[in-house]
Amino acid sequence: MYKMIAFDVETPNRMNHRMSAIGITVIEDGTITDEYYSLVDSETHFDYFNTRLTGISEETVRNGV
Repeated sequence: MYKMIAFDVETPNRMNHRMSAIGITVIEDGTITDEYYSLVDSETHFDYFNTRLTGISEETVRNGV
C-alpha cells in the first residue's frame, strides 16, 4: 500500500510569494481518497496574466466564489 499527497498552489502575480488558491489530493494505491480546495485572500494585487490563466481574481477570493 502506498499513499501520496499532491498539491498545487496558484499565485496572484508574478512575484510568487503569496497564494490565491491551494488544492490538495490524497492518493492511496492509485485511487483518490480525499481532496481539498480553498481560495486564499492573498491581500495583494492580481496580475492580469494570472487572473486570465487561473480564473481567480481579487473579487473571486474576497467573495469566496
